[in-house]
Amino acid sequence: MDAQTPTFVAGSPVNIRGGVGYVGLFDLNRDAHLDLISGARISGNPEVRLGDGRGRFGTPGSEQADFGIQHVAMAFRYVNGDGILDSGQASKDATNEYIHVFIGVGNGRFKTPGTRLTANRSVNFYKPQLWFVDLNEDRKTDIVTQNGRRNTVEVFLGDGRGGFAPARVVKLDDGFNFYTAAFGDIDRDGHRRHLELRG
Repeated sequence: MDAQTPTFVAGSPVNIRGGVGYVGLFDLNRDAHLDLISGARISGNPEVRLGDGRGRFGTPGSEQADFGIQHVAMAFRYVNGDGILDSGQASKDATNEYIHVFIGVGNGRFKTPGTRLTANRSVNFYKPQLWFVDLNEDRKTDIVTQNGRRNTVEVFLGDGRGGFAPARVVKLDDGFNFYTAAFGDIDRDGHRRHLELRG
């Protein structure tokens, strides 16, 4: 069987300032067009570019998302039941690692300051991962995060109104210095599983 020809073609590049650490496509302003949000590794100030539905994105303007933190990882999902996309972001300081929850207002912006949740104590190396998932299948969005350079996973159970319980820390095997993970229904039983890879 002949290999299929890739269906992607090169488009116009989008120049992002400050080095891209995260790129996502979401309908941030509820106009049924995907918008582009990019997290800048250097400045920590993401850029929002509204999409026109034809593959083009505008320049950052009044919709600019200024979260007031230097984030390292980002995730988006509906967390408070209002149908407007919300954001979770990971950051750290010299003492702790945090997850910040920012409630969306529907025009590409988010309410600031957000809610800051403490995930764990800081360690020297930081490679955070962040997921919004319904972990306990109660139809409420939960947060799962981990620093891939530490053998723990932190779980924040959501209340469906934008609030989250304090972190439950799940300890993984010792002796590894890098973890990465994903979620999915890997055995087709209708339940999402957490797949952990270590190296």
